[in-house]
Amino acid sequence: MKNFKIYLMAILSAVILLTGSIVKAEGEKPSNTSELRVQIFSELKDALSGPITLNFTDKNLNGEAYITIKVEKNGKIDLKNVTGENNVLNSMVAKRMSEKNLWTDTKFAGNEFTFKVCCKGICKMKKV
Repeated sequence: MKNFKIYLMAILSAVILLTGSIVKAEGEKPSNTSELRVQIFSELKDALSGPITLNFTDKNLNGEAYITIKVEKNGKIDLKNVTGENNVLNSMVAKRMSEKNLWTDTKFAGNEFTFKVCCKGICKMKKV
């Protein structure tokens, strides 16, 4: 019985420590534009990694799209535009990004970031 209590306390302590470190990591703010670019890139990869939604009748996502992201005065990270030759790919990328609610510090207001999405079955992103 004593061993059970010791194991239980060890497990609970580990869970509490891990949960605290995860919350701390998610709450980190970028200190410069390079770090912000990396965080936005990560959010874009996450948004585009899921399956194709059913509202797209054509699943031809071949081609490239350029995504331009802008930080507004209030810190809101908005999709400025998506350009490319494949309109289905462009609309899918725009829809996925419009579902995100991204914010950052107002000191980054006015910054723009451009990313290139290459789709040939699987999306791969590159910073431009």
